[in-house]
Amino acid sequence: MPHLLLRAAETKPGNWRFSIENAEHVELEVNDCEPFTQGQRLELLTVVRGLEALEQPSRVTLLTSSSYVKRGIIYGLEDWRASGWRWESHGKMVPVKNSDLWRRLDRALQLHQVECRLQPKAQAESGTAESSHERPQPARSSVKRRWFVAAFRRSVREFGAAVRLRLGQFGTGLLPLPWFE
Repeated sequence: MPHLLLRAAETKPGNWRFSIENAEHVELEVNDCEPFTQGQRLELLTVVRGLEALEQPSRVTLLTSSSYVKRGIIYGLEDWRASGWRWESHGKMVPVKNSDLWRRLDRALQLHQVECRLQPKAQAESGTAESSHERPQPARSSVKRRWFVAAFRRSVREFGAAVRLRLGQFGTGLLPLPWFE
């Protein structure tokens, strides 16, 4: 079973491109325009067409800039298939968005072993994958930002707990008078 690399990218609204590479060279590169298709549907269509272009069952590393496609492959497909291509939204079972393409992708995944990896949008458009096998280190500012967000959420939770405690004491006579004034 050959091991291939499938790069799928939406280059600009309505345009898509994929390339299939083996260890030595690019085997196939296809791009086209779907003028009335854009966004998540176009991202999904690109991956479907790339997998359907493979002539034999293969191990495929899929590089995509679409978190929609990656999350659907990892978390959604099994549940959607089991529930008749419907999912629960606000207590109702509703049809899966782009279910025709998800079904085609599901059929392709029955043939191929696919590992899906996210690739930054700029790399997907340029066709490079220098860091596709290594996880990029976050910038120092993003680490600080994550720490700040976590600390902020923790303080909000603690404040909410204090307010709930005070409100729980409201009619009991345990609430000190300055609280009301």
